Amino acid sequence: MIHHAPAFETVVIFYLGKPKKPIYFSNIHGENLETKAILYTICLYEINISSRKYSDEEEEKLEDFSKAIFKEGEPERTSYDCIEFLHGMINKFNT
Repeated sequence: MIHHAPAFETVVIFYLGKPKKPIYFSNIHGENLETKAILYTICLYEINISSRKYSDEEEEKLEDFSKAIFKEGEPERTSYDCIEFLHGMINKFNT
């Protein structure tokens, strides 16, 4: 079981660097547009700039997340799945 707030913090710092503006990482639940925007940005960056690091399946997952994250009526679970995926990629890249 992954705790999403600390995992989200790790994801943001790994992919974007330490934020200069405070981000309330524990406030990732519900319709938090800031969280969705950050996850969307990371997905797009990884697709467009760093896609060589990913397998075809992993790149497809990034594309799916980037399309689904702002969809009307999309469950909160999408953000959690995206956090879990990106956090898992950190572990892959660091081994």
